[in-house]
Amino acid sequence: MTTAPARPELYCPFPSAIHPGADAASAATQRWAERHGLLEDAGSAKRSAGARFGRLAGRASPRSDPDGLQFLTDWMTWETLLDDFCEKAHPSDSTGRVVATLAQHLAESRKPLRTAPEAEPFAAALRDLLARLRGRANAPTVARVINELSNSFFGTLWELTNRCRDRPPGLREFRNLRWLAAPNGLSCCLTAVADEVFVPEEEYYRPDVVSVTNSAVTEIGLVNDIYSFASEVGNGEHNLPATLMREHGLTAGAAIALAVKEHDDEVRFFLSGEAKAAMSASPALKAYLTMLRTGMRGHLDWMLETSRYGRTTPPALYPQQDLTIHPPQAQGSGEEQV
Repeated sequence: MTTAPARPELYCPFPSAIHPGADAASAATQRWAERHGLLEDAGSAKRSAGARFGRLAGRASPRSDPDGLQFLTDWMTWETLLDDFCEKAHPSDSTGRVVATLAQHLAESRKPLRTAPEAEPFAAALRDLLARLRGRANAPTVARVINELSNSFFGTLWELTNRCRDRPPGLREFRNLRWLAAPNGLSCCLTAVADEVFVPEEEYYRPDVVSVTNSAVTEIGLVNDIYSFASEVGNGEHNLPATLMREHGLTAGAAIALAVKEHDDEVRFFLSGEAKAAMSASPALKAYLTMLRTGMRGHLDWMLETSRYGRTTPPALYPQQDLTIHPPQAQGSGEEQV
């Protein structure tokens, strides 16, 4: 019987830090979600509280002001709860409801709709978030956030379509489209807003900066896939180790080892690209590059402490193998409270 690596070690040579207001932000975002009707029942409220979204935001943005931290926490909470809502659509008639919901959200992000603010919980919450975004960010940054929001909606529809057709993606399709489904690009844009890091257009869209940003987004997705594998395998399989197992007939251990290598190679690619981009960077761009590495480490640290992926034994999708995965060990020499 093959056993998956108990504690996959990921290369992430960045310091660990957390905002001192992270736990208070977690409590406040819970109240915000309840106020907007995003928590359907006691079970969803408990899961949301256990996820500790304030600590995710606080690790990604350890030096933001209190309003910035809460802004980021509420957005991350909304993203995740919407993702949970969409995943429940498989494979019932609620699929049409998901499509209509995402279409409404996309329209709302472009231009406020002529509907009652309380008409739909996620739309009402999004209206609040967009108003706060426009009050905090400049026009180019608002446009970047809305673009990434659109990308995440298309990715959600891709995952939804595959689940409803009971057709897990192949490896090539997964690599090409997975970045859309995980809202990591959106989270990076929102973290820049929380940090008040506004990179000029001529620098933000430089090919080297785009490459570094994409690398950070990819790395965060790989962390998620590796550490959430046990709880996600069998749930549509939009997960790299599960896709590697299916595509190449690998054991869980071998698939995770390949994913870990891919992650570590991505971090080295990021470091190389970041160093080159920083050589001709403005102060704003340098702050943005620092923000990316902080977010990479922050997401890794959050995955070690959140209960969102708390299940350690996946369903018997591959009954011939032992897929038990234990929480990975924390890395580094402690974290900084800033």
